[in-house]
Amino acid sequence: MSLASSVKVTKNQFPRLNNVVDNVVDTFDWPYRPDVFVTQSPFLNAGVLGVKEPFILVNSSILRNFDEEETTAIIAHEMGHIMSGHALYKTLIWLLTRISANMIPGGQLLVGAILTALAEWDRKSELTADRAELLAVQDETPSYNILMKMAGAEDLSQVNLNEFFAQ
Repeated sequence: MSLASSVKVTKNQFPRLNNVVDNVVDTFDWPYRPDVFVTQSPFLNAGVLGVKEPFILVNSSILRNFDEEETTAIIAHEMGHIMSGHALYKTLIWLLTRISANMIPGGQLLVGAILTALAEWDRKSELTADRAELLAVQDETPSYNILMKMAGAEDLSQVNLNEFFAQ
């Protein structure tokens, strides 16, 4: 699906993002370099999918709204998911939220129960990936900027980080 509807990041396609991925893989000294795809989407998001060979899917809005340090933090976060073995469950959650449970008798109830069970694990997996992100970047500022921008602060000069934390 990603090969057909997204752009694969290579030396010739999104070369700056390709360098970011290479740098993050080198920083972690990780033997596996995942494929990375950019997909057209206005939502500020990225994710990991796959089982045997997980890959990173980056929404195009990430490249428009985040600088190189912030993009590095995002890629490091997603690499944290891969390194921690989260890809299988992330893929399962992705599939469950997108399949039509209406096709299976009692499917809504079944899918809802499974998603409820996975919700706590999912939140904890995000904290693990956040730790990997901080290890790679060695600076919390890009992470804070990402959180502020994802919350709606397109112009960081118009917001106050301490007030955001207090809210």
